[in-house]
Amino acid sequence: MHASGKGRRPRGAAGRAGRRLREDAAPVWGTDPDFGDPVSEEAARLIERAHEALFEGRVAEAEYLMRRALAFGHFTAVYNNLALLQLEHHHRPDEALKLLRKNLDSPRVPWQPFTRAVAARCLLRMDRREEAREVLQQAIRDFEAGLNADINREPRARRAWSEYISKILEAAGELGDHRLVWNLYRRWREDVGPTSHHALGGLSDFQFGG
Repeated sequence: MHASGKGRRPRGAAGRAGRRLREDAAPVWGTDPDFGDPVSEEAARLIERAHEALFEGRVAEAEYLMRRALAFGHFTAVYNNLALLQLEHHHRPDEALKLLRKNLDSPRVPWQPFTRAVAARCLLRMDRREEAREVLQQAIRDFEAGLNADINREPRARRAWSEYISKILEAAGELGDHRLVWNLYRRWREDVGPTSHHALGGLSDFQFGG
């Protein structure tokens, strides 16, 4: 599969697509056993190859490999990343939402801030603005519930969970709710990492009314 391109960064549209999708991708390739099926050795290899293909801008190959990985179980992050491919690369928010519902309908996943934030963006692009706002509010509640849960007490786990902040801020920004973006940033200031700052673009100049 495109072996001749290995080791080289792609240029042009493919490179831009791969770069954007890498920035958007769900932080964990694979999934926590509490949130999905255990990752088999074969599934882990497929997911790693998909990650590499995405890094190199080989989007079609990455999508193919991720879909193959799903034959081995329900992997939350894989569904999320496939949804992002549909949303950002194929511009099919309806198809992206179908993939996200695989996670949203799963009773094994208690909090889904990343999934819900991306779902809010899908709904917005489908002109379902009020639904998008409702889903975003649930994403915020999910994030805060998970942030304070026992599974995220360790600093490393808390930092990993905090990577979801950028997706929530991005969804709020796309909704045009700059006040919410700013308020969330202030609320989560201690947990905001470098991946979240791009979602704050222009807010320093935003004028808030009385």
